[in-house]
Amino acid sequence: MPAKRVIIKKALHGDTEITRMCFFNHVTVNNVLLKNQEYFKTLLSIVKITHIIGY
Repeated sequence: MPAKRVIIKKALHGDTEITRMCFFNHVTVNNVLLKNQEYFKTLLSIVKITHIIGY
């Protein structure tokens, strides 16, 4: 089964908003690849999920 893509939007550094395409197993935030599932769980706790896309 293909992984689901998650688009997240989070206000960082003041009013600067970023949108990133993330994967459940490989999450890219600020150009840093996070392969650890725990990092992803922590990330989910601080970001707003705007879309979950199955593909």
